[in-house]
Amino acid sequence: MLKDFKTFFSRIVQSINGFFPTHLLLLHLRKSYLFIAFWILLFGMVQGRILGNLGFSYLFVAPEYFEKINFFSFFFVGLCLGLFFMAFHISSYIYYSHRFPFLAAIKRPLYKFSVNNGIIPIVFLLFYLYHIVSFQAQEQFSFTSVLLDIFGLAIGIITAIVFVMIYFFPTIRVLDKLEKEIIDKMEKPLRAIIKQEKHLSDSNIEDQHGVRVYLNQLFALRKVRSVSHYPEEAILKTLQQHHLRAALLFLLTLLLLFLINLFSESDLFLIPAGASILLIMTMYLMVGGALYSWVKSWTIPLIIGVAILTNALGIFPFHDRIYPAYGLDYEVKPAEYSIENLKTMVNDSIVNLDSLNMIFTLNQWKTRCGSGQKQPFIIVNSSGGGMRSAIWTYGILRQLDSLSNDKFFDHLFCIFGSSGGMLGAAYYRSLFLTQKNLSSDEVQRKSSFSKMSRDLLNTVGFHLAIHDLLFPFRYVDLFDRRYPFDRGFAFDRQLDKNTDHIFKQRFSEYGIHERSGAIPMMVLSPTIVQDGRRLIIGNQGLSFLASHRSSIISNPTHAVDGVELFRLFENHKPKDLKFTTALRMSASFPYITPLTTLPTHPRIEVMDAGLRDNEGFDLSMRFIVYFKEWFADNVSEVIIIRIKADDKDEISTGRQGSGRGLSSLFKPIGGVFNSFGNYQHFLKANWLREADKWEGLSLNVHTFSLIEDEAPISLSWHLTEQERRLILNKIKRENTVQKLSEIASSCED
Repeated sequence: MLKDFKTFFSRIVQSINGFFPTHLLLLHLRKSYLFIAFWILLFGMVQGRILGNLGFSYLFVAPEYFEKINFFSFFFVGLCLGLFFMAFHISSYIYYSHRFPFLAAIKRPLYKFSVNNGIIPIVFLLFYLYHIVSFQAQEQFSFTSVLLDIFGLAIGIITAIVFVMIYFFPTIRVLDKLEKEIIDKMEKPLRAIIKQEKHLSDSNIEDQHGVRVYLNQLFALRKVRSVSHYPEEAILKTLQQHHLRAALLFLLTLLLLFLINLFSESDLFLIPAGASILLIMTMYLMVGGALYSWVKSWTIPLIIGVAILTNALGIFPFHDRIYPAYGLDYEVKPAEYSIENLKTMVNDSIVNLDSLNMIFTLNQWKTRCGSGQKQPFIIVNSSGGGMRSAIWTYGILRQLDSLSNDKFFDHLFCIFGSSGGMLGAAYYRSLFLTQKNLSSDEVQRKSSFSKMSRDLLNTVGFHLAIHDLLFPFRYVDLFDRRYPFDRGFAFDRQLDKNTDHIFKQRFSEYGIHERSGAIPMMVLSPTIVQDGRRLIIGNQGLSFLASHRSSIISNPTHAVDGVELFRLFENHKPKDLKFTTALRMSASFPYITPLTTLPTHPRIEVMDAGLRDNEGFDLSMRFIVYFKEWFADNVSEVIIIRIKADDKDEISTGRQGSGRGLSSLFKPIGGVFNSFGNYQHFLKANWLREADKWEGLSLNVHTFSLIEDEAPISLSWHLTEQERRLILNKIKRENTVQKLSEIASSCED
């Protein structure tokens, strides 16, 4: 009985291995680690398992072309997906065709190989279609729209495959015509890209590695023919007849990417980011195929080794690349970034001067409120959270202004926060400055909301793939200075375009309006990566926020935990800093937008303000404490409005147990990251406990949280229509409006 079972099982294995498509699939799983890595990345991005929180899945299931999801956007994605499929087939053919000499005896061997190599692409295509349909059904797309989008994808895929096949078919020859091939002038450089096999050493001509049956067409089976009567040299020439054209196709793909990058200033060439990512993957896949033809199984170890070595020696191509803060002058001597220099910027004379100037601005606020009696003093804290935070913050501010009959902004003195929340606040502040009575115009309100929620991810993804990772050689001229172009500038430009150029060019241009009390002050505070200090960006002197001034602190290096951009870079034309760049510096998602490099010695970089203080609550409390006596004499109460779009305002106790196996190995690192956000909650609790002891000053904190029990909203610079509706509905919800009305009524009184 056992013997019969073993025999039966052996036959099953032989049948699977003898069928060419399944044989190739198993071969990829056993040996094609580089190929499988590309497929895992693609599956993961489409499903949202990889970079899903940053919205990368939308680049594939909701690609945009000219800011629309339609036939053409899916056509471009399909076109690039078809090229990726063919790059996979061609590279696989280069890898493995010498294992299967029977291919030399059939017509159109590359085509037949591709048909048999299609299991992974077909599975991915079905997987991709499922996610497209699921997403569009969830977004309530019409049946016609779904069909047109899928049709566009299909047409794109077919176009790419047909083009590549037509490109290769003219070179297909039968064995007796091989000697007649004419080698053109490109032979030498092309042969340097892909190495030609000299022997069938990895294959037995008779055995064919156990393959017995192959697909001649999609649904037509053929038995494998023996090629033992052909000379080995002739077989090799037949199998390798595509190699030179594959090398030329690689160069053409590189040229296509270069041309797209060259003309990317035109919206016509700004293809969907998902398509550009697929193009980049196509190129790297073909690079992997070419490299494998030279070093075989050493390909992956070689790639890892070269990466480690070049990084260690500091010769990595992008090792010295900077991502500038557009507007700052990088040509003059770098500013000294040392504790000694930082301490000079928070000495007593500077802090006293800044304090007096701020008292003047506070008195301007008091005059603006225009009442003899004490008025509520309002500070807004807006959390990070990408586009969801931007429109949540914008919507809350708009509602407050509307419910208070446009009196809310009179009482709002300052806005602290990070990331997307500050984008939304900045947008509403700019609208308030240029368009009075904004809240009373319903048409204008809807139009403004739509503009603020426009996509920013697609252009960033496009320039990340096409420019930053491949051709980082473009420059942009600004304020009579030249800067390297990067995806950060693309983000700035797209934000400016989305908002109809509402923002002023320079951050400093808002200073006069802040000092006069026409608009609330805005303080940005991106985090310095190298030491965790804040880079404080404000139009007024804020040295009192850059340090803990206490007689208890004996170590001055602990006291200075921030530095003002305008003071540190006083010789670098800081007043030219672009406003959109300043916003982005405070909203730098890792990998999506680059870390901004500043002109200091030693060099420092900044990233998202949320790394240090996601809502700006710590800075708000420092401000209140420093001017506590003025507040006690001049305001009825201090109100902090927390506009949260990041997570629930609670701290869980985490999973029970100590962890086993690999989980215990990574527990120390995971614990640090999991506890980092909790620290900010603990800090808020400490501040509020101290506020309970204040005398003569009332502090009230109102929290408006977006993330509660609703469906999740992605942390991305792209939102779906359903996510926009969820946020709008939350803003209009009865309990939200009621809480907002209470604050608004205090402003009207």
